[in-house]
Amino acid sequence: PSPSPSPSPSPSPSPSPSPSPLTVVGFCSHLEYYYVGRRGRADSFQSGDFRPAPPITCTLAPHHLSHLSHLSHLSHLSHLSHLSHLSHLSPHSLAHSPAHSPAQYVLLATFLTGIVYSVTVHWVWNEQGIFSNSKAKQDMLFGCGALDFAGSGVVHMIGGFSALWGVIMLGPRAGVTFTEEWPRGKEAPQPQSAIFQSLGVLLLWFSWFGFNGCSAMFIAGEGGDVAARAMVMTAIAGATGCVSSVVISTSVLSQNQILLSSAHNGILGGLVSITACCATVEIEGAFLVGVGSSIFYHLGDQLLLKLQIDDVVNAIPVHGFCGVWGLVATGLLSSRTNYQRTFDPEMASDCCGLFYGCGWAQLSANVVFALTLVVWTAVTTLPLCYLLHSLDMLRVVNLDEQVGMDEVLHFEGNQDAVDLDMDESRRGGQARSGA
Repeated sequence: PSPSPSPSPSPSPSPSPSPSPLTVVGFCSHLEYYYVGRRGRADSFQSGDFRPAPPITCTLAPHHLSHLSHLSHLSHLSHLSHLSHLSHLSPHSLAHSPAHSPAQYVLLATFLTGIVYSVTVHWVWNEQGIFSNSKAKQDMLFGCGALDFAGSGVVHMIGGFSALWGVIMLGPRAGVTFTEEWPRGKEAPQPQSAIFQSLGVLLLWFSWFGFNGCSAMFIAGEGGDVAARAMVMTAIAGATGCVSSVVISTSVLSQNQILLSSAHNGILGGLVSITACCATVEIEGAFLVGVGSSIFYHLGDQLLLKLQIDDVVNAIPVHGFCGVWGLVATGLLSSRTNYQRTFDPEMASDCCGLFYGCGWAQLSANVVFALTLVVWTAVTTLPLCYLLHSLDMLRVVNLDEQVGMDEVLHFEGNQDAVDLDMDESRRGGQARSGA
Protein backbone atom coordinates (compact mmCIF):
# COMPACT_ATOMS: atom_id res chain seq x y z
CA PRO A 1 0.00 0.00 0.00
CA SER A 2 1.09 3.57 -0.64
CA PRO A 3 2.40 5.42 2.38
CA SER A 4 0.16 7.97 4.01
CA PRO A 5 1.07 11.60 3.39
CA SER A 6 2.84 13.39 6.18
CA PRO A 7 1.25 16.79 6.68
CA SER A 8 3.49 19.71 7.54
CA PRO A 9 2.47 21.67 10.62
CA SER A 10 1.48 25.29 10.19
CA PRO A 11 3.97 27.87 11.44
CA SER A 12 3.51 29.29 14.90
CA PRO A 13 1.48 32.49 14.65
CA SER A 14 3.23 35.78 15.18
CA PRO A 15 2.67 37.32 18.63
CA SER A 16 -0.24 39.72 18.85
CA PRO A 17 -0.07 43.12 20.54
CA SER A 18 -2.72 41.93 23.02
CA PRO A 19 -2.64 38.18 23.67
CA SER A 20 -5.73 37.97 25.81
CA PRO A 21 -8.09 39.65 23.32
CA LEU A 22 -6.53 37.53 20.57
CA THR A 23 -8.09 34.47 22.20
CA VAL A 24 -11.51 36.03 21.72
CA VAL A 25 -10.61 37.16 18.20
CA GLY A 26 -9.43 33.68 17.29
CA PHE A 27 -12.60 32.07 18.59
CA CYS A 28 -15.00 34.50 16.90
CA SER A 29 -13.19 34.80 13.58
CA HIS A 30 -12.55 31.03 13.51
CA LEU A 31 -16.30 30.40 13.59
CA GLU A 32 -17.03 33.13 11.04
CA TYR A 33 -14.27 31.88 8.73
CA TYR A 34 -15.63 28.32 8.92
CA TYR A 35 -19.10 29.36 7.79
CA VAL A 36 -18.20 32.22 5.43
CA GLY A 37 -14.89 31.24 3.84
CA ARG A 38 -14.28 27.54 4.20
CA ARG A 39 -17.63 25.78 3.79
CA GLY A 40 -17.91 23.98 0.47
CA ARG A 41 -14.24 23.00 0.01
CA ALA A 42 -14.72 19.36 1.00
CA ASP A 43 -17.52 18.95 -1.53
CA SER A 44 -15.10 19.22 -4.43
CA PHE A 45 -13.06 16.26 -3.13
CA GLN A 46 -16.07 14.11 -2.37
CA SER A 47 -17.58 14.75 -5.81
CA GLY A 48 -14.54 13.24 -7.51
CA ASP A 49 -13.00 16.47 -8.82
CA PHE A 50 -9.46 16.07 -7.52
CA ARG A 51 -7.85 19.06 -9.18
CA PRO A 52 -5.79 20.93 -6.60
CA ALA A 53 -6.62 24.47 -5.58
CA PRO A 54 -4.98 26.76 -3.02
CA PRO A 55 -4.20 26.03 -0.29
CA ILE A 56 -4.56 22.33 -1.26
CA THR A 57 -1.93 22.50 -3.94
CA CYS A 58 -0.46 19.03 -4.39
CA THR A 59 -2.01 16.35 -6.59
CA LEU A 60 -4.47 14.11 -4.72
CA ALA A 61 -3.87 10.42 -5.39
CA PRO A 62 -6.67 7.91 -4.69
CA HIS A 63 -5.10 6.78 -1.40
CA HIS A 64 -5.36 10.36 -0.13
CA LEU A 65 -9.15 10.07 0.00
CA SER A 66 -9.02 8.14 3.25
CA HIS A 67 -7.38 11.19 4.82
CA LEU A 68 -9.99 13.76 3.82
CA SER A 69 -10.87 14.48 7.44
CA HIS A 70 -7.19 15.10 8.21
CA LEU A 71 -6.96 17.34 5.14
CA SER A 72 -9.91 19.36 6.35
CA HIS A 73 -8.28 19.85 9.74
CA LEU A 74 -4.98 20.83 8.16
CA SER A 75 -6.69 23.42 5.99
CA HIS A 76 -8.51 24.76 9.03
CA LEU A 77 -5.28 25.02 11.05
CA SER A 78 -3.47 26.67 8.14
CA HIS A 79 -6.10 29.38 7.86
CA LEU A 80 -6.14 29.92 11.62
CA SER A 81 -2.45 30.82 11.39
CA HIS A 82 -3.34 33.25 8.58
CA LEU A 83 -6.04 34.76 10.78
CA SER A 84 -3.67 35.33 13.71
CA HIS A 85 -1.12 36.95 11.41
CA LEU A 86 -3.70 39.19 9.77
CA SER A 87 -5.23 40.29 13.07
CA HIS A 88 -2.20 42.40 14.02
CA LEU A 89 -1.19 43.88 10.64
CA SER A 90 -3.59 46.82 10.72
CA PRO A 91 -3.28 47.60 14.47
CA HIS A 92 0.49 47.99 14.04
CA SER A 93 -0.09 50.95 11.71
CA LEU A 94 -2.63 52.39 14.17
CA ALA A 95 -0.22 52.70 17.09
CA HIS A 96 -1.92 55.89 18.32
CA SER A 97 -5.33 54.25 18.19
CA PRO A 98 -7.01 52.42 21.08
CA ALA A 99 -6.94 49.37 18.82
CA HIS A 100 -4.30 48.14 21.27
CA SER A 101 -6.81 48.26 24.14
CA PRO A 102 -8.89 45.13 24.62
CA ALA A 103 -12.40 46.15 23.51
CA GLN A 104 -11.47 48.10 20.38
CA TYR A 105 -8.81 45.62 19.37
CA VAL A 106 -11.25 42.72 19.60
CA LEU A 107 -13.79 44.67 17.52
CA LEU A 108 -11.32 45.67 14.79
CA ALA A 109 -9.49 42.36 14.59
CA THR A 110 -12.63 40.20 14.68
CA PHE A 111 -14.23 42.29 11.95
CA LEU A 112 -11.09 42.13 9.83
CA THR A 113 -10.47 38.40 10.19
CA GLY A 114 -14.03 37.18 10.51
CA ILE A 115 -15.60 39.14 7.65
CA VAL A 116 -13.11 40.94 5.41
CA TYR A 117 -10.61 38.06 5.25
CA SER A 118 -13.15 35.24 5.24
CA VAL A 119 -15.09 36.60 2.27
CA THR A 120 -11.83 37.00 0.36
CA VAL A 121 -10.86 33.41 1.14
CA HIS A 122 -14.16 32.24 -0.29
CA TRP A 123 -13.57 34.24 -3.46
CA VAL A 124 -10.18 32.64 -4.17
CA TRP A 125 -9.67 29.42 -2.22
CA ASN A 126 -13.17 28.01 -2.40
CA GLU A 127 -14.00 26.03 -5.52
CA GLN A 128 -17.17 28.08 -6.06
CA GLY A 129 -15.46 31.45 -5.51
CA ILE A 130 -15.60 34.04 -8.27
CA PHE A 131 -11.78 34.14 -8.51
CA SER A 132 -11.20 30.41 -7.99
CA ASN A 133 -8.80 28.58 -10.32
CA SER A 134 -10.27 25.15 -9.60
CA LYS A 135 -13.59 25.49 -11.43
CA ALA A 136 -14.34 24.44 -14.98
CA LYS A 137 -12.20 26.48 -17.38
CA GLN A 138 -15.17 28.25 -18.97
CA ASP A 139 -16.32 29.43 -15.52
CA MET A 140 -12.98 30.88 -14.40
CA LEU A 141 -12.06 34.54 -14.74
CA PHE A 142 -10.17 34.92 -18.04
CA GLY A 143 -10.09 31.13 -18.21
CA CYS A 144 -7.51 30.93 -15.39
CA GLY A 145 -8.86 32.43 -12.19
CA ALA A 146 -6.70 34.34 -9.72
CA LEU A 147 -3.47 32.67 -8.63
CA ASP A 148 -2.43 33.47 -5.06
CA PHE A 149 -0.59 30.45 -3.67
CA ALA A 150 -0.13 31.48 -0.01
CA GLY A 151 -1.75 34.89 0.31
CA SER A 152 0.01 38.00 -1.05
CA GLY A 153 -3.46 39.28 -1.78
CA VAL A 154 -5.69 37.25 0.51
CA VAL A 155 -3.64 37.93 3.65
CA HIS A 156 -1.24 40.81 3.07
CA MET A 157 -3.18 43.13 0.78
CA ILE A 158 -6.22 42.76 3.04
CA GLY A 159 -4.15 43.75 6.07
CA GLY A 160 -2.17 46.49 4.31
CA PHE A 161 -5.05 48.29 2.65
CA SER A 162 -7.32 47.94 5.67
CA ALA A 163 -4.55 49.69 7.57
CA LEU A 164 -4.43 52.40 4.89
CA TRP A 165 -8.08 53.32 5.28
CA GLY A 166 -7.77 53.22 9.06
CA VAL A 167 -4.71 55.47 9.09
CA ILE A 168 -6.38 57.96 6.74
CA MET A 169 -9.37 58.17 9.07
CA LEU A 170 -7.13 58.37 12.15
CA GLY A 171 -4.74 61.10 10.97
CA PRO A 172 -1.06 61.62 11.88
CA ARG A 173 0.30 61.23 15.38
CA ALA A 174 0.65 64.31 17.55
CA GLY A 175 3.83 66.22 16.70
CA VAL A 176 4.53 64.44 13.39
CA THR A 177 5.63 66.81 10.62
CA PHE A 178 6.34 66.01 6.98
CA THR A 179 9.09 67.38 4.75
CA GLU A 180 8.43 68.49 1.18
CA GLU A 181 11.89 68.24 -0.36
CA TRP A 182 13.11 65.08 -2.09
CA PRO A 183 13.45 62.53 -0.67
CA ARG A 184 10.41 63.08 1.47
CA GLY A 185 10.52 62.20 5.15
CA LYS A 186 8.88 63.01 8.45
CA GLU A 187 9.84 64.06 11.95
CA ALA A 188 8.34 61.50 14.31
CA PRO A 189 9.04 59.84 17.66
CA GLN A 190 12.10 57.63 17.62
CA PRO A 191 11.44 53.92 16.96
CA GLN A 192 12.05 51.35 19.65
CA SER A 193 15.00 48.98 20.01
CA ALA A 194 16.75 48.18 16.73
CA ILE A 195 17.86 44.90 18.29
CA PHE A 196 14.29 43.79 18.89
CA GLN A 197 13.31 44.95 15.42
CA SER A 198 16.07 42.85 13.86
CA LEU A 199 15.18 39.85 16.00
CA GLY A 200 11.51 40.19 15.01
CA VAL A 201 12.32 40.34 11.30
CA LEU A 202 14.55 37.27 11.52
CA LEU A 203 11.82 35.37 13.39
CA LEU A 204 9.30 36.37 10.73
CA TRP A 205 11.64 35.31 7.95
CA PHE A 206 12.13 31.91 9.54
CA SER A 207 8.40 31.49 10.10
CA TRP A 208 7.72 32.47 6.48
CA PHE A 209 9.24 29.18 5.34
CA GLY A 210 6.38 27.47 7.11
CA PHE A 211 3.85 30.09 6.01
CA ASN A 212 4.65 29.50 2.33
CA GLY A 213 5.97 25.95 2.36
CA CYS A 214 3.13 24.53 4.43
CA SER A 215 0.60 25.96 2.00
CA ALA A 216 1.38 22.82 -0.01
CA MET A 217 -0.35 20.94 2.84
CA PHE A 218 1.61 17.70 2.16
CA ILE A 219 5.28 16.73 2.05
CA ALA A 220 4.59 13.40 0.34
CA GLY A 221 5.07 12.92 -3.40
CA GLU A 222 4.60 16.07 -5.49
CA GLY A 223 3.63 17.99 -2.37
CA GLY A 224 7.17 17.72 -1.04
CA ASP A 225 8.58 19.22 -4.24
CA VAL A 226 6.06 22.06 -4.08
CA ALA A 227 6.86 22.82 -0.43
CA ALA A 228 10.64 22.70 -0.97
CA ARG A 229 10.46 24.96 -4.02
CA ALA A 230 8.25 27.43 -2.14
CA MET A 231 10.76 27.65 0.71
CA VAL A 232 13.78 28.13 -1.55
CA MET A 233 12.08 30.90 -3.54
CA THR A 234 11.03 32.52 -0.26
CA ALA A 235 14.65 32.69 0.88
CA ILE A 236 15.83 34.15 -2.44
CA ALA A 237 13.16 36.84 -2.59
CA GLY A 238 13.69 37.92 1.03
CA ALA A 239 17.46 38.26 0.61
CA THR A 240 17.14 40.06 -2.73
CA GLY A 241 14.54 42.43 -1.31
CA CYS A 242 16.88 43.33 1.57
CA VAL A 243 19.87 44.15 -0.64
CA SER A 244 17.79 45.97 -3.26
CA SER A 245 16.03 48.09 -0.65
CA VAL A 246 19.33 49.18 0.92
CA VAL A 247 20.76 50.03 -2.52
CA ILE A 248 17.73 52.17 -3.34
CA SER A 249 17.79 54.00 0.01
CA THR A 250 21.50 54.76 -0.20
CA SER A 251 21.70 55.70 -3.89
CA VAL A 252 18.32 56.84 -5.19
CA LEU A 253 17.04 58.33 -1.91
CA SER A 254 20.46 59.81 -1.05
CA GLN A 255 20.74 58.36 2.44
CA ASN A 256 24.28 58.64 3.74
CA GLN A 257 24.13 55.42 5.72
CA ILE A 258 22.67 51.93 5.60
CA LEU A 259 19.36 52.21 7.39
CA LEU A 260 18.14 49.20 9.34
CA SER A 261 14.55 50.15 8.51
CA SER A 262 15.32 49.84 4.79
CA ALA A 263 16.92 46.44 5.28
CA HIS A 264 14.15 45.16 7.53
CA ASN A 265 11.30 46.33 5.34
CA GLY A 266 13.14 45.18 2.22
CA ILE A 267 13.22 41.66 3.64
CA LEU A 268 9.54 41.76 4.59
CA GLY A 269 8.53 43.28 1.26
CA GLY A 270 10.31 40.51 -0.61
CA LEU A 271 8.64 37.88 1.56
CA VAL A 272 5.19 39.41 1.07
CA SER A 273 5.62 39.58 -2.71
CA ILE A 274 6.91 36.02 -3.16
CA THR A 275 4.02 34.61 -1.12
CA ALA A 276 1.68 34.56 -4.13
CA CYS A 277 4.09 32.85 -6.53
CA CYS A 278 6.65 30.99 -4.40
CA ALA A 279 5.55 27.64 -5.87
CA THR A 280 5.36 28.73 -9.52
CA VAL A 281 8.41 30.92 -10.21
CA GLU A 282 11.94 29.87 -11.13
CA ILE A 283 15.08 31.10 -9.39
CA GLU A 284 15.47 34.09 -11.71
CA GLY A 285 11.80 34.88 -11.13
CA ALA A 286 12.27 34.91 -7.36
CA PHE A 287 15.21 37.29 -7.81
CA LEU A 288 13.09 39.67 -9.91
CA VAL A 289 10.27 39.47 -7.39
CA GLY A 290 12.67 40.58 -4.65
CA VAL A 291 14.02 43.48 -6.71
CA GLY A 292 10.53 44.60 -7.68
CA SER A 293 9.31 44.43 -4.10
CA SER A 294 11.94 46.94 -2.94
CA ILE A 295 10.87 49.34 -5.71
CA PHE A 296 7.20 49.02 -4.76
CA TYR A 297 8.05 49.44 -1.09
CA HIS A 298 9.97 52.70 -1.53
CA LEU A 299 7.47 54.08 -4.06
CA GLY A 300 4.66 53.33 -1.61
CA ASP A 301 6.57 54.92 1.26
CA GLN A 302 7.26 58.10 -0.70
CA LEU A 303 3.63 58.26 -1.85
CA LEU A 304 2.34 58.06 1.72
CA LEU A 305 4.76 60.79 2.80
CA LYS A 306 3.64 63.01 -0.09
CA LEU A 307 0.01 62.52 0.97
CA GLN A 308 1.02 63.08 4.64
CA ILE A 309 -0.28 59.69 5.73
CA ASP A 310 1.44 58.63 8.95
CA ASP A 311 2.04 54.86 8.85
CA VAL A 312 3.87 54.13 12.09
CA VAL A 313 5.66 50.94 10.97
CA ASN A 314 5.31 51.21 7.15
CA ALA A 315 2.96 48.23 7.11
CA ILE A 316 1.01 49.75 4.20
CA PRO A 317 3.93 49.82 1.71
CA VAL A 318 5.25 46.45 2.93
CA HIS A 319 2.01 44.49 2.97
CA GLY A 320 -0.29 46.52 0.73
CA PHE A 321 1.93 47.74 -2.12
CA CYS A 322 4.24 44.71 -2.09
CA GLY A 323 1.17 42.48 -2.02
CA VAL A 324 0.01 44.13 -5.25
CA TRP A 325 3.40 43.49 -6.81
CA GLY A 326 3.23 39.86 -5.69
CA LEU A 327 -0.01 39.31 -7.60
CA VAL A 328 1.30 41.14 -10.68
CA ALA A 329 4.58 39.22 -10.58
CA THR A 330 2.64 35.96 -10.42
CA GLY A 331 0.96 36.80 -13.71
CA LEU A 332 4.32 37.69 -15.25
CA LEU A 333 6.81 35.17 -13.87
CA SER A 334 4.99 31.88 -13.19
CA SER A 335 6.74 29.28 -15.30
CA ARG A 336 4.87 26.68 -17.33
CA THR A 337 6.76 23.81 -15.69
CA ASN A 338 6.15 24.88 -12.11
CA TYR A 339 2.50 25.70 -12.78
CA GLN A 340 2.06 22.20 -14.17
CA ARG A 341 3.70 20.65 -11.10
CA THR A 342 1.62 22.69 -8.66
CA PHE A 343 -1.82 23.11 -10.21
CA ASP A 344 -3.88 21.51 -12.98
CA PRO A 345 -1.40 20.34 -15.67
CA GLU A 346 -3.96 20.85 -18.40
CA MET A 347 -4.11 24.58 -17.65
CA ALA A 348 -0.36 25.18 -17.64
CA SER A 349 -0.17 26.17 -21.30
CA ASP A 350 -2.81 28.89 -20.86
CA CYS A 351 -2.27 30.11 -17.30
CA CYS A 352 1.47 30.43 -16.77
CA GLY A 353 3.10 33.88 -16.73
CA LEU A 354 3.20 36.37 -19.57
CA PHE A 355 7.00 36.18 -19.76
CA TYR A 356 6.76 32.41 -20.33
CA GLY A 357 4.57 32.69 -23.40
CA CYS A 358 1.12 32.05 -21.92
CA GLY A 359 -0.48 35.38 -22.77
CA TRP A 360 -2.30 37.90 -20.64
CA ALA A 361 -4.94 35.68 -19.04
CA GLN A 362 -3.27 35.02 -15.66
CA LEU A 363 -1.96 38.56 -15.34
CA SER A 364 -5.39 40.01 -16.16
CA ALA A 365 -7.12 37.80 -13.60
CA ASN A 366 -4.64 38.77 -10.88
CA VAL A 367 -4.86 42.49 -11.66
CA VAL A 368 -8.65 42.37 -11.44
CA PHE A 369 -8.35 40.46 -8.18
CA ALA A 370 -5.93 43.06 -6.74
CA LEU A 371 -8.22 45.96 -7.69
CA THR A 372 -11.16 44.14 -6.15
CA LEU A 373 -9.28 43.73 -2.86
CA VAL A 374 -8.53 47.47 -2.71
CA VAL A 375 -12.21 48.30 -3.23
CA TRP A 376 -13.38 45.56 -0.87
CA THR A 377 -11.20 46.78 2.02
CA ALA A 378 -12.39 50.35 1.42
CA VAL A 379 -16.10 49.56 1.49
CA THR A 380 -15.75 47.42 4.61
CA THR A 381 -13.04 49.09 6.71
CA LEU A 382 -13.86 52.78 6.11
CA PRO A 383 -17.43 52.58 7.51
CA LEU A 384 -16.20 50.80 10.64
CA CYS A 385 -13.41 53.32 11.20
CA TYR A 386 -15.84 56.18 10.59
CA LEU A 387 -18.20 54.73 13.19
CA LEU A 388 -15.39 54.39 15.73
CA HIS A 389 -14.23 57.91 14.92
CA SER A 390 -17.73 59.36 15.41
CA LEU A 391 -17.97 57.57 18.77
CA ASP A 392 -14.54 58.95 19.78
CA MET A 393 -13.18 55.41 19.99
CA LEU A 394 -10.60 55.53 17.20
CA ARG A 395 -7.87 57.63 18.82
CA VAL A 396 -6.35 57.69 22.28
CA VAL A 397 -6.23 60.90 24.31
CA ASN A 398 -3.35 63.25 23.57
CA LEU A 399 -1.48 62.59 26.81
CA ASP A 400 -1.56 58.82 26.36
CA GLU A 401 -0.27 59.29 22.84
CA GLN A 402 2.68 61.38 24.06
CA VAL A 403 3.62 58.96 26.83
CA GLY A 404 3.23 55.86 24.66
CA MET A 405 0.76 53.00 24.57
CA ASP A 406 3.21 50.51 26.08
CA GLU A 407 3.49 52.61 29.22
CA VAL A 408 -0.25 53.24 29.41
CA LEU A 409 -1.53 49.72 28.73
CA HIS A 410 1.22 47.40 29.97
CA PHE A 411 2.72 49.19 33.00
CA GLU A 412 2.61 46.79 35.98
CA GLY A 413 3.33 49.27 38.79
CA ASN A 414 1.06 51.76 40.55
CA GLN A 415 -0.86 53.16 37.59
CA ASP A 416 -2.84 55.67 39.71
CA ALA A 417 0.37 57.29 40.95
CA VAL A 418 1.72 57.44 37.43
CA ASP A 419 -1.53 59.02 36.19
CA LEU A 420 -1.39 61.67 38.90
CA ASP A 421 2.24 62.48 38.16
CA MET A 422 1.50 62.71 34.45
CA ASP A 423 -1.47 65.04 35.05
CA GLU A 424 0.62 67.36 37.19
CA SER A 425 3.70 67.46 35.00
CA ARG A 426 2.18 67.51 31.49
CA ARG A 427 0.43 70.44 29.84
CA GLY A 428 -1.61 70.66 26.67
CA GLY A 429 -3.07 67.17 26.78
CA GLN A 430 -6.26 65.69 28.10
CA ALA A 431 -5.89 64.58 31.72
CA ARG A 432 -5.41 60.86 32.26
CA SER A 433 -7.49 60.86 35.47
CA GLY A 434 -10.45 62.28 33.60
CA ALA A 435 -10.04 60.23 30.45
